[in-house]
Amino acid sequence: MRSRSILQDGVRGMSILIRLDGPLSVQGPDGADLTPSGSRKVIGLIALIAADPALRRDRRDVQALLWSSRSPQQQSASLRQALAELRKALGPAGGVLRADRNSIAFDPSRVTVLPATPGSGPFLDGLEIADPAFEAWLRLQRRLRRGKRVEALDADAARKGALHRPQLFIQRQAGQPTNAAMITSLFADALSRSLSEQFTVDISDASAGSFLRQGANAYVFSAEAVIEPDFTAFRVALEAGPGRRRLWSGHQRDDGPPGMGVLDRDSLHRLVNAAVESYAEVLLTDRDNTRDRLNASILGRIGVRQIFSMRPEVYADADDLLDRAFCLDPRGIYLAWRVLLRIVQLVERHPVDAAKVAEETVLLARQAVEYE
Repeated sequence: MRSRSILQDGVRGMSILIRLDGPLSVQGPDGADLTPSGSRKVIGLIALIAADPALRRDRRDVQALLWSSRSPQQQSASLRQALAELRKALGPAGGVLRADRNSIAFDPSRVTVLPATPGSGPFLDGLEIADPAFEAWLRLQRRLRRGKRVEALDADAARKGALHRPQLFIQRQAGQPTNAAMITSLFADALSRSLSEQFTVDISDASAGSFLRQGANAYVFSAEAVIEPDFTAFRVALEAGPGRRRLWSGHQRDDGPPGMGVLDRDSLHRLVNAAVESYAEVLLTDRDNTRDRLNASILGRIGVRQIFSMRPEVYADADDLLDRAFCLDPRGIYLAWRVLLRIVQLVERHPVDAAKVAEETVLLARQAVEYE
């Protein structure tokens, strides 16, 4: 009995290594190759679980990604068969796989997903599964992982001074009455928030001479509000360099009741949007910026403008630009614009694979929410 107990403990303690970069491989504790050689869906099942940081996936998600064209009953049966095949391939290490009514997981104390190494190849290289949902997931995962690698390269470039991340300042008008000062401050906050959502940029308050120390390439938005008994007026200007060279200015009058409610009205949002577009125009026309290929804001903004050109023939380029922007700066805003692009394709009935585009839309939308 004691020898049997020792054997069982040894089996329970067996661990495996999974490599996702390059062709997927599963290695047992003794170095044996445990990679399933049968159904590609079983390989896809391993990938879906191992790619999750918690090594756990919802059963319904797995079924929808591997057997999207089948009925729920067929999906469930196919998943049970795939789990049986996977346990058989793992042999004595099959205990690392855990499944219940809601989820499927690998035991994190006994499964190690190996990090990518130089020259290891693309994520799940060579894996082809005839399901549009899985293909969309795989494409997105490859883009996300490529983005992380590019982000690491960019961090290294930034340390060496090669990456240009624009510095932007917001100046709030001083010396105003209390009510106007509060409205001005909240107006500036709204402008700062919108700029941060749209661009890869560092935003600071232009105070204590911080702007003047930045040199000729720094930009500053100055914002102010004037409150009168029967209207509220806003003004914002974009300037550059220590000499405050004027690049753009705009103003908006709101004839609604004065007070905090003005911050929720369309007049203010129109001015904020105009200011954001003015900054986009500066980025696109500034020669120093356009020579810098590492600027995600420029790539993303060009992609957005191509979307709103409503010319289907440039949509592939727009999608690629937004993808490249995301790779440089993994933010949900770039994924969200790609969602909008696909919605336009579906609504306008462009000649695309509607089922494939719909699957991509859902996956991109989920990722966009997660990132933001």
